[in-house]
Amino acid sequence: MPFSIVVDHVSFGWPDGAGVLDGLDAAFPAGRTGLIGVNGSGKSTLLRIIAGELPARSGSVSVSGEVGYLPQNVPLGASRTVSDLLEISATRAALHAIESGDVAEEHFAAVGDDWDVEERAAAELDRLGLGHIGLDRTVGTLSGGETIMVALAAQLLRRPDVLLLDEPTNNLDLDARERLYGAVAAWSGVLVVVSHDRALLEQMDQIAELRDGVVRMYGGNLSAYEEQVATEQEAALRSVRVAQGEVRRQQRELIEARTRIDRAARNGRKAFENNKVPKIVANGLKRKAQVSAGKQRNLAIEKLEEARERLTEAAQGVREDAEIRIQLPGTEVPAGRTVLTLPLPPPQAARPPLDDVPTERQGATEPGTSKEPGGASETAVSTEPAVLTDQGVSTERGALTDRDVSTGRGISPGRDAAWEPHGVSEPDGLSGAADAGKVSGARKVDGAPEAAHQEADGTPEGDGRTETGGRTEAEGRTETDGRRERDGATEGDGARRILLETLVVRGPERIALLGPNGSGKTTLLRRIVEHGAHVPVRYLPQRLDLLDDALSVVDNVRAVAPDASVNEVRARLARFLFRGERAGQAAGTLSGGERFRATLAALLSADPPPQLLLLDEPTNNLDMASVRQLSQALNAYRGALIVASHDVPFLETIGITRWLRQDREAGLAES
Repeated sequence: MPFSIVVDHVSFGWPDGAGVLDGLDAAFPAGRTGLIGVNGSGKSTLLRIIAGELPARSGSVSVSGEVGYLPQNVPLGASRTVSDLLEISATRAALHAIESGDVAEEHFAAVGDDWDVEERAAAELDRLGLGHIGLDRTVGTLSGGETIMVALAAQLLRRPDVLLLDEPTNNLDLDARERLYGAVAAWSGVLVVVSHDRALLEQMDQIAELRDGVVRMYGGNLSAYEEQVATEQEAALRSVRVAQGEVRRQQRELIEARTRIDRAARNGRKAFENNKVPKIVANGLKRKAQVSAGKQRNLAIEKLEEARERLTEAAQGVREDAEIRIQLPGTEVPAGRTVLTLPLPPPQAARPPLDDVPTERQGATEPGTSKEPGGASETAVSTEPAVLTDQGVSTERGALTDRDVSTGRGISPGRDAAWEPHGVSEPDGLSGAADAGKVSGARKVDGAPEAAHQEADGTPEGDGRTETGGRTEAEGRTETDGRRERDGATEGDGARRILLETLVVRGPERIALLGPNGSGKTTLLRRIVEHGAHVPVRYLPQRLDLLDDALSVVDNVRAVAPDASVNEVRARLARFLFRGERAGQAAGTLSGGERFRATLAALLSADPPPQLLLLDEPTNNLDMASVRQLSQALNAYRGALIVASHDVPFLETIGITRWLRQDREAGLAES
């Protein structure tokens, strides 16, 4: 099989002396290869060496053809344009000069054969869902996900022979991921992808695992790799059991040999003492017995050592992927307890344009109120929930008119009909609709019977139902003919989602918060923290900046659990795989996976224990082992959970019971 990339005995280390690769050999064939391994194993470093961005300390790399490389962190520059990121600005400038009549030879040389570069660039952007982005738009106005996709478009435009992608799905929403999956599936050249995205790795032709400084190739996609590894592990464990049995057998034989030798020695001494054997004969028998005993003992010891060596060799074939096993009884939330009551701002679509909002000097009224001729202000409160359809925002009575949108009529305005970035002061956070009568009405989708439901102060607890902004769980999550829409992917035509006026969480609900990039998921999580809940809350942001780098792991946990003794903290940390000296490491020296586990340990060990846990894109930058450990920890957690994530396979492993979608204009809705 011809190899497109050959890595020959490559070594690399950082200037501080930290070694990364030592005499690495690898060969990547044609097709799509997924490069996997734990955090810190050197995957990204290897890609950079292949791309020519890092020089190897020793060894060599040969690549067949031109190389394209998309790093994890795309170099930006807010003033650069999309055209710059696509690396076509010089070609476009020359093309425009020729079109304006300048026929200088250097312009034709700059254009070359790329006369249709703008059309191809627009087509590539459109294929990746970026058709709305102009070539002259500045990079500073793009979201992180859009920047990654533009950088990918740049590589696809170049059409290199070999394409290297380093964690390309980080920061991408589901729609962008699907488009990236499509681009990968259509790629006909050589592709090497570093990723922990299971859906992406399922598209690979082979998996290359970088483990303990060695690259090993497995044919097939991620599922095939996992099946092969599972088969190997079963065989390795059988070998270990056989080797352990052999060690025990050799230990018994050594004991038996020593017993026989000791018995023979005692019998010889007794015979000599009873004068049954002449002294000269006895001494000869003694010497002979000692030689024979020594041989037997040495043979038994050699066999035992050989058995132990076979056991050690067999044990090396067993993967020691440590698992997190914890119990968190203090996080338990009773099924009927109200955990969170958060009034939500009205949808963007229901707010008047800024140009149409009257100023205070013009006698402005609060949104959702109208000025009657008599001078009295009257609050317009709707008892009908807003519904998001494929055609826009409507209520059960029909589509909202322009007047409804401009005045807020037809949609409950929430607490003050305005976004409050710093939260509200009242712990219960009742909405304006609730203030008007403590009742928020609801209807099922598709004309289901109407229901009224009291807010938190009037609802009996323990009824086992989950409120969804004034609706019970059964009512709030009614699906139309079994259709469900998640993150832009609609299953069935005409699917509708019920918009929430208040986010109410009851009991140990596990909520997935979906939505495209920039829709406000992080803002919503922060607002929950600022507003407060009815139970202790902890928040894990995208950036793992909760730890003090100067403190040890133990001291970081003690900072959030001051009443716990050092021994108690160390016992907790051991369950998160920080044992012995590792628990005393400074947080600033931890690897990415270790830092994540330490942060998670601090959150779940806090005093009081969190009964509402908020996680913002927790699997970004985690290897698959760390994602598995996170799933184990969350499955032991017994409180309420809200997770903002685009990683659907991960969400499915943690028992999500409720799916919400955040939309930039429509707001929060049951999905």
